[in-house]
Amino acid sequence: MSKWTLGSYNRFLGESITRYGLTRKQAAQHYREMRPQLGRPVFRADLRHHPVIAKRASERAFALRPPVAKVPVKPPELRPPTIPEKILAEFEDDEEITFSEESP
Repeated sequence: MSKWTLGSYNRFLGESITRYGLTRKQAAQHYREMRPQLGRPVFRADLRHHPVIAKRASERAFALRPPVAKVPVKPPELRPPTIPEKILAEFEDDEEITFSEESP
């Protein structure tokens, strides 16, 4: 068996893109689906030598999945600030201060 290199990965992606008409992201997912099934790094030749595994992996990798529903986040309930009755009573008892417009 030949040694796996990054070039092997890129050649696999290129062949997967050509054969199945995938995007690069989908081809990378296709590689990730095939690797555990073969139990070793995947090469471009594996698409020819294992057509059943390749087809099943590509179908599973690109099966339509329902979108994840986002749960709306309810903003926290804001209440107006309240002034305690004790403090209000203190302010009501204060005398009003009057200012005259005339200067001394």
